[in-house]
Amino acid sequence: MAAPKTITAPVGTFSLSIPEGNDPKLSIYRAGQLPSEVLTLVRALQATTTAGAKVLDLGGYIGGFGIAAATAGYQVVIVEANPQNAACIRESIAANDFAHPVRLIEGAIGAESRDSVSFVSNGPWGHVSTSRSSDAATGGVRMYTLPELMAIAEWTVPAFIKMDVEGSELQAVKGAQEWFAGGHRPTILYEANAFTLDWFGVTPSDLNRAFDSLGYHRYELDDDGTLRAPGSFEPRCLVDYVVSATQLTHAARRSLWSICKLTVWALQNPSPNARKHTWRALGLG
Repeated sequence: MAAPKTITAPVGTFSLSIPEGNDPKLSIYRAGQLPSEVLTLVRALQATTTAGAKVLDLGGYIGGFGIAAATAGYQVVIVEANPQNAACIRESIAANDFAHPVRLIEGAIGAESRDSVSFVSNGPWGHVSTSRSSDAATGGVRMYTLPELMAIAEWTVPAFIKMDVEGSELQAVKGAQEWFAGGHRPTILYEANAFTLDWFGVTPSDLNRAFDSLGYHRYELDDDGTLRAPGSFEPRCLVDYVVSATQLTHAARRSLWSICKLTVWALQNPSPNARKHTWRALGLG
């Protein structure tokens, strides 16, 4: 059972429908706040994209980012495959009065268009089912390509895409090769999670190379919103990146000392899968 909650954030106040669940972010939403990691994404949007521009939220979860972006004055389309999450988003859209209408598209994104693919509905960790994942499928969902989503939204290209689709990020890029070949280069904020990408047989390096090959400038997004030049060694299992067609900032690389501290922090991650990734990055796994 979901319940509406008034969220007070730097972008304004809005209503968000909050489901039951054990995701730590939900308790923060229930306290009427925007989780810090979501606020970082919103700040990255505002730092790179003019208010009122078109924003595509791929992997909307319960709508925290998308609804906050709409409250800040952006034109927003949210894509979410989990039926329970989609129901929360729909309720939140109806409960708010935005400057621009917000649209919800229910489905997954991938490399091809399919009427139905097996999907794991698992709160914020819902994903397209694969043989490499031990999660049991909970049902079928429609799969779209990025160009198909653009056609449904009646957009040619958004100004900004947030892409957090639990390992399907590279599949989304592959399904839009002709679209990118047409010269479309929106700013994209994407999650590179080694654990979820492995469900699809790819690595963060594969995903990063895909964006690099499109001529994008790529930056690491720190938790405080700082953009940094990416290094050749990355100890963390999960990193958010921002890619832009134009250079955003003369971002400095991390110092050796900073990389050492990040590595120690990564080795202390409570997730065994995350720690395993760090050991492998160090050549010891």
